[in-house]
Amino acid sequence: MINKFKKLSTQALDIEWFRKLYDCFAKVREEAQSFSEKDIDQTIDRAVKAVRKLA
Repeated sequence: MINKFKKLSTQALDIEWFRKLYDCFAKVREEAQSFSEKDIDQTIDRAVKAVRKLA
């Protein structure tokens, strides 16, 4: 899934504000490489469920 957005993120880097945001998450992207897509999806699903319970 991450690779699907590589082209989009490369194009978006031409925008200065996005470049700054992208750079802020460099460490997160690096750490995420050690997780499978399934692990990431499950983590996101749990987070979304938790937030929806608060709404």
